[in-house]
Amino acid sequence: MIKRSKINLLFFIIHSLIKIKGFKWISEKLEERKNKIKVFNDLALEHAYQVCSEIEEVRDKHLLKNKAQCLHRSLLGFFIFLQKNIEVTFCLGIHKEKFEAHAWLEYKNKVINDEHDAIKKNFNVIYKF
Repeated sequence: MIKRSKINLLFFIIHSLIKIKGFKWISEKLEERKNKIKVFNDLALEHAYQVCSEIEEVRDKHLLKNKAQCLHRSLLGFFIFLQKNIEVTFCLGIHKEKFEAHAWLEYKNKVINDEHDAIKKNFNVIYKF
């Protein structure tokens, strides 16, 4: 389990870094950190869903809840999983029919912080790390 106070603080940090440094800088730093991990730990898929559910529950009550959307949630989740040496994939995609972008996390080829079938059906991945 992750402390909700930590998730709460990380939402502020992620939001500030997106505004100040930008997505490219954050993604490069997270990818560098992921590449430094020599051995990844295994995690039950159900536990990965639980971690993402906790992040969502904190976001629903957070001061930034209207700003902390898919990008914030996915970057924050990616960071938390990396801290535990769990190999997740951050995905950024565009909708196949509408002008819309979306970010999500995958673990063992399953979308863990969104609806797997809807994401796979509606979005093409344009960037991942």
